Amino acid sequence: MTREEMLKIMIDITNKKEYQPGYPNAHGRPSTHCNEGSIEIVETLGFDSKPFLNPKGIGWTNANDIYRNGWKAVIDGELEMLTDWREAQLFANNIECVLVLAFSTVGGSGHVAVAAPWSIPHKIPGSLIIVQAGQVNGRFELNEIFNVSNLTAPMFIRCKKK
Repeated sequence: MTREEMLKIMIDITNKKEYQPGYPNAHGRPSTHCNEGSIEIVETLGFDSKPFLNPKGIGWTNANDIYRNGWKAVIDGELEMLTDWREAQLFANNIECVLVLAFSTVGGSGHVAVAAPWSIPHKIPGSLIIVQAGQVNGRFELNEIFNVSNLTAPMFIRCKKK
């Protein structure tokens, strides 16, 4: 798979009708779908989403749950946390899957996105490139999305291949 193919898969998933802001979630409530879109990207790219999910699956796993479960998997030695956005960008550029996670500090659901490959080889942009489903869907720089005061600083967790 090339970077361009990886990015196309990611964008195609976030463009799905069921991941658009306000589309009803599994419980029938209007919602954003960062959790569902990100997990589908992980799975479609051939990586394992199970360490991030609650036992009942994605319909019962919000972004804060993905954060908690990912953090536990790192502590248990099952997954690797990356040091910063630059390292996450290098892995994404090498067609690896990295989840970008932030926990809500005010009782919300947090946020999750996926690190996206940068199309210019050997050049790192000024911020990590991400793809997300959320209040807005698409490709963004990390700082455009994860600079919200009610979210923790993002953490970057490398997903394992299936």
